[in-house]
Amino acid sequence: MYVFRWVILVKLSKKRHTKHFQDNNWSMARPDGARHSPKLQIYLDGMKATTVGLQYQVEDLIRTIKSKSTEDCRIAICGQGGCGKTTLAKAIYNQIHGTFTEKSFIEDIGQFSGIRGDLRLQEQLLSDVLKTKVKISSVEMGKRMIRERLSGKRVFIVLDDVPEFCALLDLWECRRCFSGGTIIIITTRDEHILRIHEVDSVFRINPMSPFRDCL
Repeated sequence: MYVFRWVILVKLSKKRHTKHFQDNNWSMARPDGARHSPKLQIYLDGMKATTVGLQYQVEDLIRTIKSKSTEDCRIAICGQGGCGKTTLAKAIYNQIHGTFTEKSFIEDIGQFSGIRGDLRLQEQLLSDVLKTKVKISSVEMGKRMIRERLSGKRVFIVLDDVPEFCALLDLWECRRCFSGGTIIIITTRDEHILRIHEVDSVFRINPMSPFRDCL
């Protein structure tokens, strides 16, 4: 049974950033050509939440997480592209990731495709959580390693821009593997995912038109 919440915010123009992939990790290019580290970029993007009117929604979502602090909590943030799903997820991550030892934030999953893309996603997840570089030779091997190496752990995982078919959604089949207090958040445009994979709460983001915002 889902808990539905509607989130209303002003639609922001979303600039495309150039991404650089090295060793299954990414850094964001700055206008001056320098690069932010992944952790710093997540922090900077998450800070936007306090400047675009998302603070209330951040607090609401955190209350939901706290109400399930001893359980395995699965949350979906849904909405069309550019409406603020990623910004909200980053703001949540910024506020509570310090209470977790094992954690991972994987952004723009939708841009990865095919077996090679699935392998890179699995490698990044395991490398983030285990804090060591992991190489995987097959998707099935990756699924098995995720189940075995994350079993019994209290983890915080954010999967951003998740399509209907994604190897990391296998995490949903591992629900009983994780320790209590585990949090998994996905952002997605595809609500069909919610009919396939069980979530505890759904936050829907509706972009408000500039005209309504002026009223």
